Amino acid sequence: WRELTYFINVMLAFFSENPEQRKILLSKGQILAQWLEGVEDNSNRQFRHILLFLLFPKEFERITSNEQRRQIVIAFEDMSSKQVKKLSCWQMKS
Repeated sequence: WRELTYFINVMLAFFSENPEQRKILLSKGQILAQWLEGVEDNSNRQFRHILLFLLFPKEFERITSNEQRRQIVIAFEDMSSKQVKKLSCWQMKS
């Protein structure tokens, strides 16, 4: 139910934007990802990752777990776990 509630909140926020702003939001994954950070309960929802991957599969991995995303970044980037925890969703994209 939490994921459904989040989806409803995303849709309400998205359709409250004017058509031109919606077009901009859907133009680049990073823009949408940054905008999603303003939606309530964004940081705890897996649907955020699913939505970004479905809309921008070349920009975002198909991983829905924040912890797994962090583990991958730690393994392949020269960053500590402390540094990676400070990254937002859009900063951990592929």
